[in-house]
Amino acid sequence: MPSVPYRAILCPVDFSTGAAGSLQIGAELALAGGVPLKVIYATHFEAPPFFNESAQMELAKSLVGARLAAQDALASWCAPHLPAGVDVSYEILERPPVDAIRYVAESLPGCWIVMGTHGRTGLKRLLLGSVTERTLREAGVPVLTIPPAPK
Repeated sequence: MPSVPYRAILCPVDFSTGAAGSLQIGAELALAGGVPLKVIYATHFEAPPFFNESAQMELAKSLVGARLAAQDALASWCAPHLPAGVDVSYEILERPPVDAIRYVAESLPGCWIVMGTHGRTGLKRLLLGSVTERTLREAGVPVLTIPPAPK
């Protein structure tokens, strides 16, 4: 088998249709290259500043179960989009999406990021920002962007 220029595929998802398409392409690249696929979902939650230490501890305990349920939900959502035989792992990260993507990419030497775009333009893009655009600028590794399917 010829060598591939990557050693892992990182695929951030947000449960959108575009993410499903990028997941399929990322999985196919991982399978073709014989490398692992890492699927991540980032969510950002901070305890309100008025939570005292005891309330923060209770919140942390309840989030453990929620994190496990979210990881199961992520795996279930991904399953129909993955070809048989792909070596896949899942991770839920509690940080802003771009930070999470950069953090995981730094821990996967030789990875490529494969991610979808929402195709926003104009005012929507200006107001909502673009995780993909920031990832392209800040990731430090190759990023393959997959546009949304035509409607």
